[in-house]
Order: sequence, then C-alpha cells, then structure tokens
Amino acid sequence: MRVDSRVAVDVLDEPRRRSPVVEDGPFTGPLGRLFAAAVVAVIAVGVVMRFVVRSPLWEDEALTVPIARRPIGQLPHLLSHDGSPPVYYVLLHIWIKAFGTGKIAVRGLSGVIGVATLPAAYFVGRRIGGRDRVRSQWIAWAAVLIVATSPYALRYSSEVRMYQLEALLVLVGYVLVANALERPTLGWLTGIAVMTALLLYTQYWIFYVLAAVVVALAVEVRHVGVRSAPGRVLGAIAVGCLAFVPWLPTFLYQSRRTGTPWAMRVNPLLAGFRLLLGFAGQIGMAAYTLVAMLCFLGILGLFGVATERYRTELDWRTRPDIRWCAYVTGATVVIGLSLAYVGVGAAAIRYPAIIFGLFCVVVAAGVVALGDRLLRYGALGLVVVSGLVGGYHNSVRLRTQAAEVARAVNATAVAADIVIYCPDQLGLDAYRLVRPSVRQYAFPTFASPEIIDWVDYAHRNQEFHAAGIAGNLADPATFAAEAVRRAGPAGSIWYVWSDGYKTFGNKCSAISRELGKLRPNASRVVRARLTVFESENVTRFSP
Repeated sequence: MRVDSRVAVDVLDEPRRRSPVVEDGPFTGPLGRLFAAAVVAVIAVGVVMRFVVRSPLWEDEALTVPIARRPIGQLPHLLSHDGSPPVYYVLLHIWIKAFGTGKIAVRGLSGVIGVATLPAAYFVGRRIGGRDRVRSQWIAWAAVLIVATSPYALRYSSEVRMYQLEALLVLVGYVLVANALERPTLGWLTGIAVMTALLLYTQYWIFYVLAAVVVALAVEVRHVGVRSAPGRVLGAIAVGCLAFVPWLPTFLYQSRRTGTPWAMRVNPLLAGFRLLLGFAGQIGMAAYTLVAMLCFLGILGLFGVATERYRTELDWRTRPDIRWCAYVTGATVVIGLSLAYVGVGAAAIRYPAIIFGLFCVVVAAGVVALGDRLLRYGALGLVVVSGLVGGYHNSVRLRTQAAEVARAVNATAVAADIVIYCPDQLGLDAYRLVRPSVRQYAFPTFASPEIIDWVDYAHRNQEFHAAGIAGNLADPATFAAEAVRRAGPAGSIWYVWSDGYKTFGNKCSAISRELGKLRPNASRVVRARLTVFESENVTRFSP
C-alpha cells in the first residue's frame, strides 16, 4: 500500500469533508463548563498520584539508584554490566545530587516527567485534529485525560526507571516529524536528529520504532524522491543514528554478555493480551473495564467516523488522520514481541511504554467517532474512573516485601549476624533498608547485593568459584557451609529467598534445606505473600 508523506503525519491527510454531525466543543455551554471543572480536578488527582506511592523501591528501581549515584565517568562500565543505555541514569545522577536518594526523592524525577507527558499528549492530539478546531479540542483533551488517569502511566511515572521518559520523547518526536514533513527546515530536521539520538540512548526498543518509521518513509521516498520532505526526515534520522556509534561497542557487549537472562519465552499473542491488560492496570474489574474501553475506542479511532448523532460508520481502509500513530504503535509491538519470542530481548510489559503515548492518542481519536456529545462524556468518564481505580491500586499496592524483610532483620539482628539473599535480585531492594552494620551477601558470589552484575548471569548461577573457598559456590551444600562459616558460632543467618526465578531452578529452597541441616534451630520470620509483585521468605537460622 502506498504511504503518502502526508499520511505519515496524520494531520496533513485531514479529511476534506467535515462530518455531517453538528459538533460542539468539549467546553461549550453549561455542560461544557462542568466538564472543564471535571478535567481540572481529574488532572490534579492524576498529578498527585504520580508522587504518592506506598511501596518501597522494587528490584529494578533499587538497582537503578546505586548505578546512577556513582560518578558519571563510571556509567559506561556499570551499564555494560547492566544492559541499559545511559540518558536516564545521567538525568537521575543530576537529580540525586539535588534531592538525595530517598524513596520519594528518586521517584520524583519520573513524576515530573510524567506530568510533562500531559502537555505533550495534548499537542499531539491537536496536531492529529488538524485544522478542525472542534475535533482538535476533543482529541487533545481526551488524550490528556487518558494519559493523566492511566494506571500504566501512573505506574511508570512513579518508578525510578526510564519508561515514562521514553513515552515523552516519542510524543515530542512525533510533533517534530509532523512539522518536518510539512516544512523540512533545518530547525525541525535538527530536532529529529537530536531526538533520535536521545531515544537511542534511553531505551533499546527505539530500534523497533525507528524500523517502523523508516519503512514507511522509505516507501514514500520511492514515489517522491530523496530530496523530498520524507527523504530529508530519513536523513535526519540517519544523522541521529550516527550519534549512537560511540556507544555501539557497549551495546554489542551488552547484547552478547547480559541481554535479559531473567526473561521467559512467551507466545506473542499471549504477550499482546498481557500488554493490553498491563495498559489497564493488570488486575481487578476496573482493569477489565478499562481494557474493553481502550480496545473499543482504539478501534473507533482507527476505523470510525460519526455520520449522525447516534451513527458511526467504519472505514476498514483506516482513518488517514490517525493511521500513522496506529501503524507505529502496532508495528513496534509486533516487532518487539515477535523478536522476544525467538530470544531477542524480552516481552516485559514495561518495554512498550515507548509507544504508550501514541496508543493513548489513537484511543482519544475514538472519542470523536461518537457523534453525540453525551456519549463522548460518558466514554471518557468510564475510562477516567476505571483508570483512577487502577491508579489507586498502584499507589497502595506493595511491589516488594523489602520493608517487611528489613523490619524483621533490624528488630533483632546483632553484629555477628549475616543476611543472605537467593536469588541476588531480592537483595537489591532490601539492602538499602537493612542497617549498614549488618553484613549482607548474595548467592552465589557472596558479593554485596547493592548491584547485580548481569554479565554471564546464567553461567554464574550454575558454577562459581572464589579464591580461598573450596568447591562450587553455586552448589547449595557448598554455599550453605560457607554461609555458616561466615556467620561464625555466635551469628544467626537471616536467609531471604524465593523460588521461581529463571536460571536458579530450585536452588534457593535447596539452600534453605542445607542450612537447616547445619543449623536445625530455624524459624520462618517472614512468609512470601503472593499478592505482592516481588514476594520473599525470610528464615532465621540461629546458632
């Protein structure tokens, strides 16, 4: 199918014919003023919920902070053993210098980015609405409300990771590309090059986004020539990719030696369903309601047009004004989930955050496919209420039992005691909460659990040898014996463990049994709660 350059930027392929439905703006009349007040209140609640989270930092967040607080010059080495690009870590490093490493402080950066995503979604919605002022208002404000109350956006606006930053940068990138395809000036093209580089240095799923964009632009260049606006945009993207060359050796090292050793292989269709559920908050009736509404409005946004007040027609050729957003969103997810299935990358729900902003705009466009104003208010109200319920659960739900673990240890542990974590991933979030005077070790290396080295992770969990210690420390019996030796005759062993982690098999429970043979005086002080995302047991083996 021929991809017109104007199609590639939605706004330039605006339908020439206005819908026969007589439309009012979202804020027209008494009902509109009431809606305006509701919009202000909802946005205020959404902003607050980006900064109010009960849970301690979970594994990924707790790993991000100690890396980011190190000197910036150490980041290339640290990240080569972690698997991420550096932009977010540099920003967080600067943020930590100003605000510290407390839970609220470090999450504040993502909160601020999440708030900045709201005007970005507004401007993309305005662009898609084109010259039709009423349509633009509806799509823009619908996009703002959807993003403001999305449990997915609230989650990653309150997590010390780069995912909300990606969503913001892609929305800004969309506006840059749209403007450059209209007027390929040096300023817009430079912005595209800079944004391409920033995204490449933020998260590697941008490769899939760029693949989708480049294919569409390349098809158009075949018809209009290299010197056309699409050709110049392709050139700007190429310049941005050149900026990635200095990081390329690190990226290749990460690809060979780190990757995603924790990832499970998931059928792309199942992964896609889980992703939709993740967009809606994952659990509860509110999540299923929101999934239904997102799918319904997304389909209307891509195919629907209101022809009468209570009549919507579907054009299976897709709506030109939203086609590009939907194409990039869908192509990115298909590429990412398909590659993850064959072992390239992972199908984690958080990775498609990079296209979540565009997805929300597609959903927002579905609102104007409803011809009646009350239907639009009703659809948005259902999305907002379902989203806020899911957002509330995000605010109060524990992502880890680390605080419970730390309380148990800090209450009675003495100087001779040690804390052991299996897998080492459990140590990341508890380490920062346990008293510094208590010695803490990770399986199988007996290294500090503050940072994980993902290089050759699977191999290390099967075989690890340390100087001065006989035997394979990845063997549960050998590891248990060394733990008892380090605790000494007077020290207790606080064993924090959980099974089910990839590359570990049942080693963590096996270590618990081996410790029980050497230290029969054992008691379970914390039990894993399956309702918590990162659940863990704590068994105390006393002398």
